[in-house]
Amino acid sequence: MNINEALIKAYDILKSSDIESYIIDAQLLLCRVLNVEKLYIIMNRSEVLTLDKEQEFFKLINLRSCKKPMAYILGQVEFMGINFFVEEGVLIPRPDTEILVEECISIMKKNNISLICDMCCGSGAIGISIGHYVKNSKVWLYDVSDIALNVTKKKYFKFIFRRKDQCK
Repeated sequence: MNINEALIKAYDILKSSDIESYIIDAQLLLCRVLNVEKLYIIMNRSEVLTLDKEQEFFKLINLRSCKKPMAYILGQVEFMGINFFVEEGVLIPRPDTEILVEECISIMKKNNISLICDMCCGSGAIGISIGHYVKNSKVWLYDVSDIALNVTKKKYFKFIFRRKDQCK
């Protein structure tokens, strides 16, 4: 099966499962499997997939057809222009939360605030985004969930992480 055939089959599967974003979702999943940019799959439609890559792709398509969020399948999501790791057990940062973060950044800059405490940090999207955009700030991230802290630590070592029950 080539890239074009795989995508057409994936579109049909996702569309029949009422996935509104079936085209982009299938393309993103194939890009993930092939470890390429979207332009590559557009320009190389006749390239034949290996059996392993084909099976991996349709395994991901099956997960998406069962309504598993793309962020969990891909393991990451963009928030405030920063990529964050996510997995089941951690909430996916929502685009409308960016409004809250922008307001926090504005207030902190206006009042020269540099200490940030993100309780129940989850993926760390709120605290880390604020810390990224407020220069010379210090971010403390707390959560009772080991999953949340481990997801946050995957990429962001310069921040301070604590389980709530470890705080004194």
